[in-house]
Amino acid sequence: MIAYNPRRWRDHFFDIRGSMVREIAYRVGGCVLFAIAAELMYLEGLPVAFSDKAHLLVGPALALLLVFRTNSANDRYWEGRRLWGGVVNSARNLRRKARVLFVAEPVRAALVVEWTIAFFWSMRFRLLGRASLGPTCALPEVAQAKALLANSVPLAAADAITALLDDGRKSGLVSDIQQSLLDADVQALVDHLGGCERIDQTPLPYAYAVHLRRALFL
Repeated sequence: MIAYNPRRWRDHFFDIRGSMVREIAYRVGGCVLFAIAAELMYLEGLPVAFSDKAHLLVGPALALLLVFRTNSANDRYWEGRRLWGGVVNSARNLRRKARVLFVAEPVRAALVVEWTIAFFWSMRFRLLGRASLGPTCALPEVAQAKALLANSVPLAAADAITALLDDGRKSGLVSDIQQSLLDADVQALVDHLGGCERIDQTPLPYAYAVHLRRALFL
């Protein structure tokens, strides 16, 4: 995410990075070349003019398609932002509860915190199509290697947290109710992961995408 001041729009007016200039440059360039060719042909007296009725008829339909596409993109963005914010809040709550309830065994509390951080990073990298526990992971190398071999690294991190909580209950550090309170935050983390994966793995409907591309081309 690129940080910027939304009240000073002129600061990034000419920025290329983060904008859509690179994505649309060759399309806009093609339209410019086509317009130049049409103008040169017109100056030479060649019959290149045609009726504007087609543009007038297609315009409203194309506008509706583009509005739908924009609204869909905005909905996906805000849903993803809410899910990521939920991950942050659940991780903070899990850290807070673990350090208080496992005060008699700070090593266990530290492991819960480290696995929570690892879940956060591994979720980010999974959405990018990579497997990693983050650049600052302080977990034992054996545990890291085992987690990275799993089909889903974030779920492996969640399993490790659940195992630590269950072992703490068996050791008498927390009660059944306290374990349930801690596990609720782990469940929230997994639910947020599933929500992000749903956005990442669900593109726009195929028929709509094809129709939009054909309409834009025409």
